[in-house]
Amino acid sequence: MSEAAEDRLGAAPAAAPTLSRQVSRAMLWNAVLQPARILAGLLSGLVVVNVLTRQEYGTIAVLGALAAILGLVTDFGIERGLVKFLPEIEARHGREGVRRVIAIVIWQKLALLAALALLALAFHERFFAFWRARLGREAEALALLDAYRWVFFAALLALLVFGALFDVYMQALVSYFRQRAWNSINLVTTLLKPLLLIGVVLLGWGALGVIGATVAIAVVATALALWQTATLRRGLAERPVQAAAGARLRSRFVKYCALSYWIQVTELAYSVEFVLLVLSGASAVAGFKFAFSIVSQILTALWSPLVGVQIPLFARLHARGDDRQLGEAYAILSKFLAALMIPAAVGLALLAGNLIAVLAPKYAGFGPVGAIIAVFLCLDAAISVPLAILMAYERYPPLLIARTSALLAIPLLLLVAPRYGPVGAALVMGGGRLACDGLAMALALRQLPLRYPWRFAGRVLGASAAMAAVVAPLAFLALDPAADPGRAARSLYLAGNLALGGLGAAVFLGAFRLTGGLDPADRRRIHDLRLPAASLLLRFF
Repeated sequence: MSEAAEDRLGAAPAAAPTLSRQVSRAMLWNAVLQPARILAGLLSGLVVVNVLTRQEYGTIAVLGALAAILGLVTDFGIERGLVKFLPEIEARHGREGVRRVIAIVIWQKLALLAALALLALAFHERFFAFWRARLGREAEALALLDAYRWVFFAALLALLVFGALFDVYMQALVSYFRQRAWNSINLVTTLLKPLLLIGVVLLGWGALGVIGATVAIAVVATALALWQTATLRRGLAERPVQAAAGARLRSRFVKYCALSYWIQVTELAYSVEFVLLVLSGASAVAGFKFAFSIVSQILTALWSPLVGVQIPLFARLHARGDDRQLGEAYAILSKFLAALMIPAAVGLALLAGNLIAVLAPKYAGFGPVGAIIAVFLCLDAAISVPLAILMAYERYPPLLIARTSALLAIPLLLLVAPRYGPVGAALVMGGGRLACDGLAMALALRQLPLRYPWRFAGRVLGASAAMAAVVAPLAFLALDPAADPGRAARSLYLAGNLALGGLGAAVFLGAFRLTGGLDPADRRRIHDLRLPAASLLLRFF
């Protein structure tokens, strides 16, 4: 996407930053701030997982899963709708329109949460019985829940309320490419988390202290997000710059939110939260949660440049009606994700078991779970762009077909998880996610002027195979830690596996360059984005 091509569209005021500059700036702030946030989150997670027992960690994981699922129930897809429509609302109704929409969304969510809280209180015995059933027959976990169940209930409500407010404010920031503010808020709260967790651990407050720290962090994060959203709103255009008549904003917003909500509901069918509620026993829940967390943290680090970029980008291209730029944007994003996620799938599958055993030896048996999750989640991320395009272009029938197929994962999980445990649950969760997004990709390629770069992906796959030939023998024979090698040996094993990951990346880059590397057209596109690290990136590939 060159700036000259965008200027010919004539859709934006001359003084406004071009779309490619907005996108590249957002990606830059993601790349700068996300790694620090992810590293802090990983460290705080390791503090929790190594201090708490399996039963305590599993109990907290069930609490988090309940909060996530109940939060989804009260969302109705509105948060995703804000990302797409807030800039258009500003253009057609000005600053006051944006303020009014955000206020309506917040009051609607609070009203739903109040009704949900009253319903839970009215049937609290059934609610707590369901909660106890998720912990299996492990006496320590059941005793902890029975002794402090109202504390857990209050924490659950607090997480729901502050989580709802936080999500609204953060989506408002994302809709205007405010990745610097978005990442800064997450970075501050993520750095605060390990400090609070270390404090409660030193005080000996255990699981209750961890829950209290989690609620405190939610309060701080919401306050920061509110402040940044207020700053954003003051900088918006006071008066409309486009006509509101004929835009059908309300009906389009409602349809978009309804489809977004259906997507969220169907994503729940193979989400980690649903898996944690289907698995039996606090120990199985804890192990699956930790394996998933390790893989998802690494995947988030790889995905970080694109956080909050795709929907705003494609929504603006849709408004401009430029199919050529849509094809170029899809091609470069797909190649970017293929070059990251295909080797990541191979490398993480080989190293996930070692990393889990080193970071938390008590969960060493969950290495296969981590490997399965790594393969499916990375490959799914590599083909995920068409889903964002279908959403931004409001192509709802193919989305409904693809997303409804995800419901097949529910009976599969209920059938497989009790028989085959965490490994079976990981296969269903990952396979369901990849199959649904693969179907969405196939439908998008039929309906829109998009072409997946199969030849490029083939070169990446070949380079990844060369990497695997080097990494696999060392990972399985030399750097596989013993059952519990001790703290000093664990540090050496960790350093060795990280170094092996670096070696694998070097082998991949070398093999990829030998097969041709980036096409000349891709080099020009990267150069046109004018990223500070563009020349370094081009030299690597």
